[in-house]
Amino acid sequence: RPCAQPVARRKKKTAGIASRSAWCFWESPGGNASAVQAPPQPLEAMEAWQQLATAGTVVLGGAIAWAVLGWRCTAFDPPGVPREWTPLRMRVIQAGARGAFLGLDIGGTLSKLIVIDPGTADARSPACKRVVDFVTAHQRFGLTGKRDEHLALELGDGAVIHLLRFHTRRMPGALALARSQLETCEGVKGAGLTVDCTGGGSRKFAGAFAREASLTLRAHDELECLVGGLIALLRASPDDEAFALGSGGERMGRDLSGSSAFPFIVANVGSGVSIVLVESPDRWRRVSGTPIGGGTFFGLVNLITGLTSFSEMLSAAAKGDHTAVNLTVGDIYGDSEGVYGLRPDHIAANFGKPLAARRMPGDRAEPATSRRECGSDGAAAEADSATPPRVRSGSFHSDGRFHARTEDVCRAALVMVTDQVAQAAVMSAKHHGVRRVLFAGSFLRHGSSGGVPQERLSWAIDAWSGGEAEAIFLKREGYYGALGALLASGDTCAS
Repeated sequence: RPCAQPVARRKKKTAGIASRSAWCFWESPGGNASAVQAPPQPLEAMEAWQQLATAGTVVLGGAIAWAVLGWRCTAFDPPGVPREWTPLRMRVIQAGARGAFLGLDIGGTLSKLIVIDPGTADARSPACKRVVDFVTAHQRFGLTGKRDEHLALELGDGAVIHLLRFHTRRMPGALALARSQLETCEGVKGAGLTVDCTGGGSRKFAGAFAREASLTLRAHDELECLVGGLIALLRASPDDEAFALGSGGERMGRDLSGSSAFPFIVANVGSGVSIVLVESPDRWRRVSGTPIGGGTFFGLVNLITGLTSFSEMLSAAAKGDHTAVNLTVGDIYGDSEGVYGLRPDHIAANFGKPLAARRMPGDRAEPATSRRECGSDGAAAEADSATPPRVRSGSFHSDGRFHARTEDVCRAALVMVTDQVAQAAVMSAKHHGVRRVLFAGSFLRHGSSGGVPQERLSWAIDAWSGGEAEAIFLKREGYYGALGALLASGDTCAS
């Protein structure tokens, strides 16, 4: 048996091969210790190395073949395979085979839901059939739920991806609706149903889903699902998924389905903003972010104007003039061109106009013009005395308060948020040497036809990068996380 003495080693050269021979101390049953050398076996060692090298060659060759064939199958449509059997179509079939047909992304403001219709009756489980039939029969759900029918993606052979959204604060109503549809469905009641989910709510609402609707949430990494769902749709719909805006606001398609699209920056604009560098389908990392996002815009406008919906706020912003509220370079330097390379209409201070235009003691207030309304005979009649006088937007009222129209406040808040998002994205793009900046997230959903947020972001990215970077927008900007969760396999999102 080995004794308590340490093991000694020394170098020895045999047949030109450097080896180490171990000197081990053993204690005999009689208690006498003796040193026994384990002589090296150079020929056996060489044979072992040769066998190892052969095995390594086989393994390496197999890995290369697997990589080439795997890349060939996922990057292109194999010859003889119908067009509908694209990688996304095959992954949807695989998801259906394991009973997955729902993908959910629960954000701080909005929840996004993906529902897969396999297309054939024999591919639908009872729960899948119940949900698909209910979803396709309605356009609206409760107070805030809506199916974006124009964004549905057909995968061929009758398979369709349906996209829905609702306000996260309405989650109790959504769970009640889910329970009413599934509680009598065969194979669901008692056994429950698993939903692949991402976003902060995948953990926050897990208990409520189990209690209220017998649904189990399987949580997946938020940014991994975002990247996975984005790349899947860029490849599945290369003709119209991504686009840039021209100088006149017209759409210009961008095909990002191939490997040449990498690397790119993704700015995911939700309540806050995460900025992700994507170098390949399976290589990405979060590189920056900002807390100034859609939540900032909604909160400021709600507190200042009292508006309560994004649609109202963005509609008002489209009619507003931010220079009535923002302090511009021209307000400070006049209309002189080229001051520090800045145009007169560049913003010097967001919401800074009240400071520069403030009245000092002895100053006269802006003259007020009484509101007038036209009578039936066409004559101008004085409005009711209770109607406040109309004051030019961007000036002080006689009571000392700065007056601005609701539309101008909305536009100023929108410009402030989009400029901050664009600046953070440009800095990341420059730092990592990236030209393409993709914008995703539900904050942009109202501008899918080329609205104010997209126009401002497009201008800002081009101006602040010196034309070196391009803003690219996405058709289904808010749904990539939900799709990535649906395509998840096991505990990680499929890349």
